[in-house]
Amino acid sequence: MIYTMGWEGLRNYKSLSNSRNTNRNLDKPSYPNKIRRIIPGLVSDLQQKNNELLRSFPWLNSTRTTFEVLSETIKYANENYGSKTFNIINLGRFDTESNIWSWSWTDIGNNFLSSSKSMMFKDYGSNKNIEVLAKAMWYTTKKEKIEVVALCAKLVSSVGLEIQVKGGVEHFYLLSVPTEI
Repeated sequence: MIYTMGWEGLRNYKSLSNSRNTNRNLDKPSYPNKIRRIIPGLVSDLQQKNNELLRSFPWLNSTRTTFEVLSETIKYANENYGSKTFNIINLGRFDTESNIWSWSWTDIGNNFLSSSKSMMFKDYGSNKNIEVLAKAMWYTTKKEKIEVVALCAKLVSSVGLEIQVKGGVEHFYLLSVPTEI
């Protein structure tokens, strides 16, 4: 399902709690202040891009639309509208029971949907001292999870966000338009 304003985590973004579990090993690292200041704008930008995507392709969220996720792409198909393929970066997943975020780069080699492209966030975070991008997993809140995804979307100029829920785990994929040569 394409991430929309109506999605519970985004609709209540400003009012979401920042409470988290007390296990220090999995505490979420903080952002540098210069990043912290721009986060609300990045979340707003992601909302706007998803809304634009759905205005351009309103059938993407139709119950009659199917999708197939491959290792680097997602293809949406609708019998009335044809199909649309996007490049994807598998960012990571959020376990709704444990409230733990983990990056997809922690699974490289174990899961065909793991994206080596997500390593660029780890490398960027390490080089720029943005620990939230470089730490493999941590306890987080719904609000913080959206903030991290919005930061990543900005770094790669994503056109949208796909969230798939499987068994209490939300999987996050950034969408970009394939470049044609």
